[in-house]
Amino acid sequence: MQWLKKGIHQIPELVVLLIVLFIAFFSGAGLLDNQRMVNRALSENYAEYKPGFDANRFNALKEQNPDVICWIDLYGTPIDYPITHTNDNHTYLAKDVFGDYSATGAIYLDARNNPDFTDNIKILWGHNMTPQVMFGSIREFLNARYFQDRKYGDIYYDGRHHGVEIYGIVSNTFTNDSAVYRPGDYAGEEVRSFMENLIERSVNKRKADLGKIDNVLLLSTCSSDLTSGKNVLVCTVTDETYEDTFDIDERRIAILDIYSRLPLLLWLIVVFLLLLLIYRILKYLKEKKRKVKKSRSHQKTWNERGR
Repeated sequence: MQWLKKGIHQIPELVVLLIVLFIAFFSGAGLLDNQRMVNRALSENYAEYKPGFDANRFNALKEQNPDVICWIDLYGTPIDYPITHTNDNHTYLAKDVFGDYSATGAIYLDARNNPDFTDNIKILWGHNMTPQVMFGSIREFLNARYFQDRKYGDIYYDGRHHGVEIYGIVSNTFTNDSAVYRPGDYAGEEVRSFMENLIERSVNKRKADLGKIDNVLLLSTCSSDLTSGKNVLVCTVTDETYEDTFDIDERRIAILDIYSRLPLLLWLIVVFLLLLLIYRILKYLKEKKRKVKKSRSHQKTWNERGR
């Protein structure tokens, strides 16, 4: 019966161990599932459809999904995706360009904009989940060095490439801010005044020749600082195209490499901390049992002496 008593005394320790292992398993599973979701949304998965010298690849994607209207590539960032458009701003919140469920969604043009991209104030929407997918890297433009190093991009629509110039980043605004969220087609002076206001409000900004600006493009995503807050990258679209001086962009790959391993690193840290907790708990219980046993032994000795 001694083995049974010993086993009963060890039950609390086993319960603690099982609980900790249960937490570790499901936290790790959650992190790995999140990483799989991120991996599916990486721009590299869409690269075969990117319009280059041969537009047939992009047309093949449009045949699969007629909602696809254009393609945006911000040089030196992970933003390199097809863009969709529907008559609402909800369809692609949780659906990728292939029509499959995806928590990362897809980048889409505001429903109030004309899908032929002719409006002179356009808004693109995308999720902010992790820096390497969709519009997650927009928050990086709040860093002055990151902003200064990245000035150009490319947007493909109407069968040809157009340039993108980045002028500012507005932080922590809201969708009811009519000074920012007013997509549509406006008179030239209104567009220039609109652009001047956005640059003035930007955290990081560049000087702009307002007299030449007639085509504004805003990239909007959620802010990490405020509930319902938005960060907006302020850009213009030009007929002139720009060279991608980042080439393969080793800095971008480095960022992707770090963040792709982050969930696994976090999981390993969690497991380490949980194992450390187990060790401390077991050590504490063992020490407590030793003290109890010692106390009983002393009590027994005193009782025997008392006789």
